[in-house]
Amino acid sequence: MSAGHFDGETASAAAATQIEEETAGAVIIGDVQKVPRTTGFFQVIAVAFNLLSSWLTVASTLILGLSHGGSVAVLYGLVVILIMYGAVALSLAEMAARYTTAGGQYHWTALLAPDKMKRGLSYACGSINAIGRVAMTASIDIIVARLLLAIIAFNIPSYTIERWHTFMLYQVLNIVTLTYNLAALKRAPWTHNIGFILSLASFFVISITCLAITQPKQSSYSVWHNFINNTGWDSDGFVFLLGLINPTYGFGGLDGAVHLAEDCFEPAKIVPRALCYSLVIGFVTAFFFAVTMLYCVKDIEAAINSRTGVPIYEVWYQATESGKVATIFMASMMAAAFVASIGSVQTSSRLTWSLARDDAIVLSRWIKRTNDGLGVPVWALLFNGFWLSIVGSFNVFIGTAMLTELISFSFPAALLMWQGRNQRYLPTKSPFNLGKFGWLVNALVVGWTLFALVIFSFPVEKPVTPSSMNYTAVVLGLMALLAILNWVFYARIYYQGPNVTLLVKD
Repeated sequence: MSAGHFDGETASAAAATQIEEETAGAVIIGDVQKVPRTTGFFQVIAVAFNLLSSWLTVASTLILGLSHGGSVAVLYGLVVILIMYGAVALSLAEMAARYTTAGGQYHWTALLAPDKMKRGLSYACGSINAIGRVAMTASIDIIVARLLLAIIAFNIPSYTIERWHTFMLYQVLNIVTLTYNLAALKRAPWTHNIGFILSLASFFVISITCLAITQPKQSSYSVWHNFINNTGWDSDGFVFLLGLINPTYGFGGLDGAVHLAEDCFEPAKIVPRALCYSLVIGFVTAFFFAVTMLYCVKDIEAAINSRTGVPIYEVWYQATESGKVATIFMASMMAAAFVASIGSVQTSSRLTWSLARDDAIVLSRWIKRTNDGLGVPVWALLFNGFWLSIVGSFNVFIGTAMLTELISFSFPAALLMWQGRNQRYLPTKSPFNLGKFGWLVNALVVGWTLFALVIFSFPVEKPVTPSSMNYTAVVLGLMALLAILNWVFYARIYYQGPNVTLLVKD
């Protein structure tokens, strides 16, 4: 065995044996605190699927997608995204099967980067990933808040939704999910199972009910061939590419299972499977749901202009001709999204906790501590909760979560190619191997990231107004500034790289 590592303790023979038996790659050593392993195979898959919630995301963006490319952009866009995020899932799974740490991408970056760049690149990857995960959690909470307010507005005609209502409800949800993670989730890991089952049950019930009741249905031609360009852009091909942003949201947060590696049993086997299974289930449910709703939608304009602010609510009302049934559908959707928020808070806190163990962020001295009684990193949860309360004030941050996640995925993929996919970093004793297809998979991840950074920075409509302007570049710049300030005043001094020794076979 040889080590690709930072300054720290040398792994003992016992540690090396543990590596061969458990992870075939890496083990955390040094003076760090750990959490009890209480999460099983089904729970990890449930968390991964709940974080994707692909069909729920399609439900949220379906009508918007129809006005930005029509059913062609919605359905065939999902297929394109399956291919691209399939590459992401395989790339992550290959590394997760060998190096099972809560740090995930930034630990792998530290292993693969040239010696002189290990600190800087691993810090950049970890910071981007952490910021993205917080933004992803915020996006889920905002969705839950909007769904609840939509239910109220639909059933109380005199009620008008105000922006501050969404903000206040978002803050309440932030407190509730934080409290649940602190006090209950470790003792009730089946929470994720309930969310998984509820999400799948809701998907089946809603899809079958709408198909059975809706009359008349849209023609097959309009479902499979209809292209709509109401964006102001002249090129339909360019509009299709812009429209990919909608199905992409359905696969954000794919790395959630990676950051639970130290919470679950047999992570080298479970995490890679969870990544792949959740992606497949997510695509199947999202695609079938999209097809079903496209056959059932009746009045797109009415859905777009719905006073609830949630177009799918109006679609379900049109399909079932029952306000009560539509409200039940909305309530089940909201409940599934709420459980997804609980899982997102958990996974994002584990990444923050991992960064703190490596002294990468301000207040690491406290954030890296775990509470023996609660069995969770309390201060990491509180730290993230604080930033969530601030991020929720700026909806513009939410759409950028997807891009920050992609950037963090591309770091280890690009570096693995830089190292020539050397077997020194990819020991063959692993439950997951890409073999000769690894080059293609890693290249797709990097290529898709570069494409998304460019194409998703364009405004989706012309002429451009302050409300339709795409502020992605500005937001990414602000995030970079925040990470740079933390580096200058803290990490540059204290961060020496991951507090792990990453051992690999020669």
